[in-house]
Amino acid sequence: MQRALVGEIDPTFRAICLSVTDAAVTVTVFHQGALSPGIGDAMDLAMADVYADFPELSEDQLPILLGFDRRDAPQPIPAIGVPIFAVKGTQFLVHADDRPSGSAPT
Repeated sequence: MQRALVGEIDPTFRAICLSVTDAAVTVTVFHQGALSPGIGDAMDLAMADVYADFPELSEDQLPILLGFDRRDAPQPIPAIGVPIFAVKGTQFLVHADDRPSGSAPT
């Protein structure tokens, strides 16, 4: 996923999180401000590369769901799945149930 996205990282992106369930692979792009024109098409092409690399992923079996969520800084990013990209200094909002025992809140 990172390889497919590396050329598509837009300056408005703050973070990208990946979540995998039995039903789907969800890619959530958190961005600041308005998205650049054409970024949706560029990301769709990147997802096509992922489908080509992983035959077990398909619209019928295990689809990739792509979402965009505007989160202007300094608003924290919800920790959804695993962060696969984040700009330096990005803060993730982790729910108390998701923290390892004994860890401090973020």
